[in-house]
Amino acid sequence: MPASFGQRWMESPLVVRIYEGRFRPLVTRLVGGPSYAEEEAFLERWCRPVGEGPVLDLACGTGRYTGLLQRRFGDRVIGLDLSEPMLQVAARHGAPLVGGSAQTLPFRDGSLAAVSTFGALHLFPDPRAALVEMGRVLAPGGSLTVFAAVRSDSALQRALPVVGWVPEEEIRGGLEEGGLTLEAWQPHGWMVLFAATSR
Repeated sequence: MPASFGQRWMESPLVVRIYEGRFRPLVTRLVGGPSYAEEEAFLERWCRPVGEGPVLDLACGTGRYTGLLQRRFGDRVIGLDLSEPMLQVAARHGAPLVGGSAQTLPFRDGSLAAVSTFGALHLFPDPRAALVEMGRVLAPGGSLTVFAAVRSDSALQRALPVVGWVPEEEIRGGLEEGGLTLEAWQPHGWMVLFAATSR
């Protein structure tokens, strides 16, 4: 499946350079989203690996949350991203990194203890299929934590082309199809933090 416009944009050296410190906080704030501190608190509460398997930071970008997950779960954390420039920056954390797509994760069924993807679901070409794929690789009882942009009726939202704005029903449908039970749903303006557990 071809990369979305948003994914291709994340290949830009300029975007990579300003993404974590300036671009993402500014955009998130403009649309009423949570602060980094609120995101981190949500991740700390709801990322609950089952067993001793790997913890995946999916669409890890520059590795902000790869580092946070490493501090909690050690060397079992893996980062995956489609953008090679993003992975080059994420390498500073020292975690194993994989180049790949959320649509076809390079992991066996039920092999991951937890999956987290913050600020990326709305960039995937097919968010629902990506959620199903996350459910496939999670072990029963494993946790999924997500921060994503949700579609609204706003004309202004439709004018912002980088983000795919995922319909809430598409998220909920993907969770159900992927065998995932929704545990938490926290709206923040045009964004949402949500958590689920693999059945």
